[in-house]
Amino acid sequence: MSGLTTADLADPLHPNDSGYQKMADAFHRGVQAAGSAGWLKNPAPASALVRSGIAGK
Repeated sequence: MSGLTTADLADPLHPNDSGYQKMADAFHRGVQAAGSAGWLKNPAPASALVRSGIAGK
């Protein structure tokens, strides 16, 4: 995220569209690097139906 500058902020705290794009690109590069390094694998199947505990969900 070091590529963000104050020009990428909509206000002192929140990114603008350009800032969000830079953040997304940095995150995506990190995920790609983790995949290339073999750090990612398919999730294990759930042993049973998973429910949220919230009615109707």
